[in-house]
Amino acid sequence: MVGENIKRYLENKGVTQVFLAEKAKISTGAINQMLNGKRKIIVEEYLALKCLKLIAAYRTRKLDKLPKNRWAEILVRGGTIKS
Repeated sequence: MVGENIKRYLENKGVTQVFLAEKAKISTGAINQMLNGKRKIIVEEYLALKCLKLIAAYRTRKLDKLPKNRWAEILVRGGTIKS
């Protein structure tokens, strides 16, 4: 159930399992099994995924205030956004 919700969220946002695995430092195979209900999500993995979602939400709100030509620069750099 949780894995299915995460999978639906990723699909809606256009995020790949490979990208999520790299950022969460969880193997791609483990991510795939979790999202397809073939493996339980342990607490540490769930927290890592939840933290990534919170970071993405924070960056999105900050990015909404920036001119579009700066978005790619910030995302590629992965650094902090200065006002």
